[in-house]
Amino acid sequence: MSLYPEGAILTLKKSHPCGSREWQVLRAGWEYRLQCVGCRHVMLMRRDQLHKLVVADHQRVAPQTATSGTGCHRPEAASPGAGTQSPS
Repeated sequence: MSLYPEGAILTLKKSHPCGSREWQVLRAGWEYRLQCVGCRHVMLMRRDQLHKLVVADHQRVAPQTATSGTGCHRPEAASPGAGTQSPS
């Protein structure tokens, strides 16, 4: 079980050399992969070390990758009457 989910924005006690204190969680688990919000630098940090450095966490919802919310990608469903043929 991860304490901070992927996509969460964490504010750490110490600032990065670029000046930003916010990091985005790219991978959660025993080791966290974090990306600096300011300069996009990526680093790995153990869970116990990260827990000591976090001041605040901001949950961010990951964007959906699907283009349609229905999940129906059949071309015949797009046009009305395309699938209705009368028996001859």
